[in-house]
Amino acid sequence: MTSPRDENYDIWEHPELKDSEWLAQVRKGVREEARAIRKQRRGSGRKVTLVLAIGLVLGAIAFYANSDPVGADGVVAAAAPPVHPVTSAAPAFDVTRPFDGSLAATWAEGEAAIVLPEATPVGTHSAEQVRAALELTKRIVVTGRLDRSVIEKDDAEKVLALMAPTARDMWHEQLASRPSSVSSLYTKIDPRYPLLPATPRVKGSMSVREHQGFLVVHVDYSIAYAFAVENPTRASDIVAIAVTQADYHHVDLPGLSADLLGVVPGESADHSLSMACEPAKRGLLVPLITDPAYRSGSTDASPTECA
Repeated sequence: MTSPRDENYDIWEHPELKDSEWLAQVRKGVREEARAIRKQRRGSGRKVTLVLAIGLVLGAIAFYANSDPVGADGVVAAAAPPVHPVTSAAPAFDVTRPFDGSLAATWAEGEAAIVLPEATPVGTHSAEQVRAALELTKRIVVTGRLDRSVIEKDDAEKVLALMAPTARDMWHEQLASRPSSVSSLYTKIDPRYPLLPATPRVKGSMSVREHQGFLVVHVDYSIAYAFAVENPTRASDIVAIAVTQADYHHVDLPGLSADLLGVVPGESADHSLSMACEPAKRGLLVPLITDPAYRSGSTDASPTECA
């Protein structure tokens, strides 16, 4: 049924005005009123009856025109819902651009982001020797932090192959006795949370100095990884940032055993941002969305930090 406030609404079609019982009551009321008036004004009964009939009907029209229509089954029709302006829902998080909104949004991509400083003589080492040390250190960082076969398949041998034999033996023992130390050597993820195809973002620097007669290359890099998980709502849900600060000793002193020559990892300090902290204690990189307790206090601009 149309509303009384609708321009197409016809009050004469209202069920109450067509109800036979109601009309009988109206006629009875008209007759009673007419008899009373005729006793006072003889000769004008027809006119009085007509006026009363019109008055009663118009009164009914006025009442129903200002009330909600009633259906034939006696149920009052519901009022039209209020009109509210239509607002569009917040756009879904775009996993094809996972770093947008994160700290790594403007960082360069992948290996190209690791730019070597200009090679110049350092101490007793020539520019060529410095360049070779920088390039080898870059290979170690790229292999351990950006090579997916290492990150996703836990391939430690690919990284250790770039180091001195003594260093390889030391790290085999270290990883066996203290698996959580893996994060100091390379990035390892939980296979339940694979990476998105997006290339990791990188920010940082590399420097070189001479110490005890050999070169030491210091790296300081933050590397952001995007994970493939369900229902992310913001970048910090799926973008985890591993920060690595480490020294790589390039041992080339004459007279040393061949087992000692090459790269020997030195001191390192690692921490992470916007990631699940419990797995971090085991050396695993896991997205923050898997850790509700930490996620609640994290934002894209100020993500959770795990020491």
